Amino acid sequence: MNLLADIVSKVKDLIEGEVDVNVRDKDGKTTLMLAAGVGDVDRVIMLLAKGADVNAKDEAGENALMIAANRGSASCVKALIAAGSKINVKDKDGWTAMKWASMKSYEDVIELLDAAGAVD
Repeated sequence: MNLLADIVSKVKDLIEGEVDVNVRDKDGKTTLMLAAGVGDVDRVIMLLAKGADVNAKDEAGENALMIAANRGSASCVKALIAAGSKINVKDKDGWTAMKWASMKSYEDVIELLDAAGAVD
């Protein structure tokens, strides 16, 4: 099953009340992280509304905001910031969401993070 199909399946189960919103895969990624990773802002918002932990970290120390910033998903970054994501946390390699966005020159994401008080 590909990543998007897996996300859709998990979200369907979630809507039907059959899945813990903070369930993790083998790498410690939550459904919120997976949705942020593919830029699915509608799923991100729904998961947040269902109580997903916006600041959960995976095995690499990344949170959903870092993952969205790394993929250039400005809409997900905006939703995660609005939900209270910690802006300046670092992953196990010392990278922040701003560093990920800056490395890839995602200007719209950089502007959102900067406005929220992010540092590199």
